[in-house]
Amino acid sequence: MRYVVAGVGRQGLSAVYDLVCNCEASEVLAVDARLTDDRCRNEVQAHVAQLLHDRAAVVRLQGADLAAQSALDKLADEIRGFDCIISALPYALNGKLSQVAIAAGVPMCDMGGNPDMVDQQQQLAATFNHILVPECGLAPGIANVFIKYLHEHHGATHIQAFCGGLPKEKPDPAANPLQYKLVFSPQGLISEYMGECPILDNGKVHYAAALSGLERFDDDHEAFYTSNNSPRILEYFALLGIQQCRYKTLRYEGHLEKIRVLRSLGYLRRHDSTDPDLAQRLADSAALKFDRASDEDKVILAVRGSADGSSPASIELIDHLDPDTRFTAMERTTAWGTTIVAYALAKGICRPTNFATPEQFIDTKWFIEQLRRRTERITIKSP
Repeated sequence: MRYVVAGVGRQGLSAVYDLVCNCEASEVLAVDARLTDDRCRNEVQAHVAQLLHDRAAVVRLQGADLAAQSALDKLADEIRGFDCIISALPYALNGKLSQVAIAAGVPMCDMGGNPDMVDQQQQLAATFNHILVPECGLAPGIANVFIKYLHEHHGATHIQAFCGGLPKEKPDPAANPLQYKLVFSPQGLISEYMGECPILDNGKVHYAAALSGLERFDDDHEAFYTSNNSPRILEYFALLGIQQCRYKTLRYEGHLEKIRVLRSLGYLRRHDSTDPDLAQRLADSAALKFDRASDEDKVILAVRGSADGSSPASIELIDHLDPDTRFTAMERTTAWGTTIVAYALAKGICRPTNFATPEQFIDTKWFIEQLRRRTERITIKSP
């Protein structure tokens, strides 16, 4: 099967690796603006060879500025006949890449994370009757598949999901007041911390403000609302009969207090001047920089659900940085949520008619079996 991966950053390279190892890839075309630089291209090529050894031959690197229309048109012509496109680009470029997928006649999935972009993609898919599957990463993505699994297989109608990508050990607050490391783009992080968060209550969608709803998850972690999910996903859950569904982000205790200070200073308010400045400041912070050589991270995804007040069933995924590949837990899990969907689309295991998010069409039991091919750190508990 032939895949395209647009964006060869943190999650993108992990997706390339997983497509070759677990998704029957005969060719992977990896496209990124950084690959137009010979030095960067050689570094990525050497890294791919180190990871995949003799299987690296199926990976082809190509430099292209995917923000430029001429490069997008050229890419559309080149990838006709491929089986699936994965976007690992910043979410703001997913609309343009969706148009490339439509022009090329190739299904596309992406790692999602922005409800406004999902709305744009739904309109494109409906207009052109083309398969576009956003929201395939970790949360949204794997988290929503877990929610549907608990509903399908355990009858859960009241469900709560918690997810966070964090340093494996709690940082010293004196050196790192946010007690966090950047394991994905600062722009994506800022997007989650603004706006409103859809929640399902009594079978209807309501909204809570991002950074509200603080609660204790366990002795070390707190949870609060962030704007990851599209309200359309919760509308779908309501149609299934789920009455209550809430998603919260996990951080080390004390993180939210510092983020609220940033908001009080004028950040996180959807301002074109302050938010890019904050993203750059976060990216430049030595305390927040994730050092692949020495740092380790973890991902916690815990979904709990019950029916009519019964004891809850649960499904939990906990992952850590892989010492062999040095892919972080966030890179691994975000890639898995997307590559498994891409594999299903490419192989024809399950496909939507045009627009859909993964939980709407994927076989949840098959999806979890695919995850278990990649990790043993999944625990399912019945009531």
